[in-house]
Amino acid sequence: MTILALLLILIISAVIFGAVAVIAKLKKLNAIPLFILTALVTIGLIYLLILMSVAASHGMKTLAAVKGESMVNMPVSMLSFEGFSEDKLPENTKGAIIIFVKYGCPDCAEIAPTIRDLAAYDNVYIIHSTSPVGQELIQKYNIADVPSAVYVRINDYNGGLEYTQKSLYTKDDLGNITPNTDNINRLFELQNQQK
Repeated sequence: MTILALLLILIISAVIFGAVAVIAKLKKLNAIPLFILTALVTIGLIYLLILMSVAASHGMKTLAAVKGESMVNMPVSMLSFEGFSEDKLPENTKGAIIIFVKYGCPDCAEIAPTIRDLAAYDNVYIIHSTSPVGQELIQKYNIADVPSAVYVRINDYNGGLEYTQKSLYTKDDLGNITPNTDNINRLFELQNQQK
């Protein structure tokens, strides 16, 4: 079922239940159960609209555009928030590790437990590449693929590099995705050395 279909069902239900409640009131029938049902449908509609707004602000709109769809034609299952929660970055990101993920990214899903474990450390943040902040950082740090991470250096390396960027996954010959522990360890090593 698409978001548009669900939205239409909720709107039609609200209109029908509302009309029946008005008719019941005019005929002086007990309309309280109908008012309760109408209120529940209306609350459901409001909840769906809030959910769609939140999804749009977290990249759902971009994901729909990539698939050549409008947001209202995306499956309701795409509104699941079982993925990664987006962190806000501190004003000063020097010394931070920023992990880049994306909604609908199969590689991100494959190493999701590792990403969640990494995000539990101090000064490690998850940013969705499709969010407004993510789009700015993707350009700033030349991120070509997700999931990946950037260590923002405290001191510029030889007066040049302000960051170290690493991919967080590897693919074997069979196409299996695994966390790239060497890259992950290198990022934390740089952070621990406060480079």
